[in-house]
Amino acid sequence: MTNWLQLVFCAALLGCAESMGGAEAVLVAPPDPSTYAEGRVPLPECAAFDYRRCDIRSAACLENLAAIASCMRGRDTALDLPLVSFLSEADAELELLSNYASVAPNPNYFELALTGFGLTRPQALEPQEMAARSAQEWAAFYSNRRKEIIVVEHEEQLDPISENVLVLHEMIHAMQDADHDLTAFNERYRRGSDGDLRGNSVIEGEARMHERRYFAALSGLDVTQLDFTRSFDNLRAYYEQWLFEQEDLYTATQFSVPYAHGAEYVFQVWSEGGQPAVRALFDAPPENMREVLALAWGGNAHVDVTPFEPPVAPSAGYSLQAWTTMGAWALYLLVEPRLAGDLSARELALAWRGDQLEVFSSPGGEAVANWYLELSDATLASQLVALLTGTPGVDATQSDTRVTLTTTVAPKPE
Repeated sequence: MTNWLQLVFCAALLGCAESMGGAEAVLVAPPDPSTYAEGRVPLPECAAFDYRRCDIRSAACLENLAAIASCMRGRDTALDLPLVSFLSEADAELELLSNYASVAPNPNYFELALTGFGLTRPQALEPQEMAARSAQEWAAFYSNRRKEIIVVEHEEQLDPISENVLVLHEMIHAMQDADHDLTAFNERYRRGSDGDLRGNSVIEGEARMHERRYFAALSGLDVTQLDFTRSFDNLRAYYEQWLFEQEDLYTATQFSVPYAHGAEYVFQVWSEGGQPAVRALFDAPPENMREVLALAWGGNAHVDVTPFEPPVAPSAGYSLQAWTTMGAWALYLLVEPRLAGDLSARELALAWRGDQLEVFSSPGGEAVANWYLELSDATLASQLVALLTGTPGVDATQSDTRVTLTTTVAPKPE
């Protein structure tokens, strides 16, 4: 998917630096004005293609974009041209709705639990709301069910560069699907909250990485003269700032983290091992989101993670409704808005050594959620409990390195 807000506000390599108001620019040396005017500074590994801006409604343009995307992804042959459709925002919403669960649980106990912990708001996870928000914020998306790229036609038109960039982004997804079967990848790796985010960080992270390098070439910038490490660092900082300004942190995560933190992670993998290392992520993705965050924030990427036993209902009349690993990023979402003093949200997130969220329905119909968090040491566990003590509706207790958070939320009457 290509995020509409990302294209409008943050597509340019310098855009994120400027939006942060004080972040350093990422351009090492100014481009040659003569090449900028014509957009003729090809990517060094894919120099044989046409880098002039083209009309994405023409077959020749799409074929050229597919050939460039194939080269960037290290394919020996170009991708068979996928169908590209243009839908209004309303029609895109209907298409997206068909991709979500047709019947959401009522009440949605998982949503109630996240509401109790302050990570989302009521109705935010409903299919209709997710489809509407996606259609509004995305400029394009790839449907691996239909094997089709769909461009969403918003009232505000994109400039030619952004149109070319967004289609190339979706071409990368089409190739991921052709090479790795995204449906199978999703079923194998994108299970649970943490699994979904780490898997999507690979998918969107790769597409965003290639997109930004292509944007530079299309703009007439020499990619060998750009500091992409700083560029992706600025991108991540921008989207963290945006995310914590949102009312609903959990769903805002889906619109930001895979495109920013995921892109930074994939770029570092690409920098060290090239495109073969990126392709290998589809057979061996990061084990959890802590691994993705450690590469960006610093620290050991691989740590021993504590396994949890399947949940058991606390007593008769309670029924298990949902259970999942929330992951280090969810811990970061929980603590970052509450921080005061010298305590670091990043330190707490990187101290994650496993977790399990268990959500039950009570005899009275409430959602009763227990979130068990294992941290690297008891001192940080104590700090986490102290941070959360007094949070309305949340009870926090500690046993050595284990923190248990409990919340009970009643469904609102319809």
